[in-house]
Amino acid sequence: AVQPDEFYAAHISPKPAGLVASKAGYLYADYRQVNLVFNNVIKPEATITPAKQSIASLQSVAKESPFWNTANLMDPTIGLGHPNTIYQNYVVVENRFDVEHAGDALTVTGYVSASNGELMQLINKRLRQKIANNEFAASFVEVNNQATQLTYSLQRGNINNTAQLTEQSLQSMAKVYDGRVLKLYGVIPDGRSDDFAYFQQHIPGTYFLLSGSDFSKGVVAMPHAPNFAVDERVIEYGVNYFSSLLVERLGL
Repeated sequence: AVQPDEFYAAHISPKPAGLVASKAGYLYADYRQVNLVFNNVIKPEATITPAKQSIASLQSVAKESPFWNTANLMDPTIGLGHPNTIYQNYVVVENRFDVEHAGDALTVTGYVSASNGELMQLINKRLRQKIANNEFAASFVEVNNQATQLTYSLQRGNINNTAQLTEQSLQSMAKVYDGRVLKLYGVIPDGRSDDFAYFQQHIPGTYFLLSGSDFSKGVVAMPHAPNFAVDERVIEYGVNYFSSLLVERLGL
């Protein structure tokens, strides 16, 4: 059986063709279902509303922030590629909640994303602390993250690039293709991920974004968009970048 020491993947991105980018750690924000479970609930609405508020209060990004304009992801001063990007150290809560009520049992569900693992690991603890100081604390049972929308896993995998490998890979490509290799600092906040994340749990790996747009021709390589188009020069760029990387990593 093949026992790889490291592995790589790339996904198309909407930056101008010829650029390749990545970063250590999370590339996409982690996204998790949060379930607040209660029992012996006599007045459901008296619990549902403050439970939703407890989840919503986790959000760290103001409603008026430029964070919400996805065009700013590529902004040169606040976007993903700037050390002072606004797309780091954040928690975002979706504006939707699910409620399951049967008898005196109640579950209030929200959907939370965070830009790094440390912030995500604190979510449940923060919720328990909020509920402990609330009038419905006596009926609180637990907070869990079981994802009812996933059929193959109770937890969603999230891209988590191996730090040392990613830094070495970016440096290797930059030596050959200076100016085309971008180190990212921000974390993409739209809840995307890739099955590559599950392999990363077992083998060191780095996931790259390979740009494929030509704005001068109206070609925008926005993944999953109805008007997706790609500058096919990206095929040549990709072969060049990653063959050079493999040569460097193999010491050939």
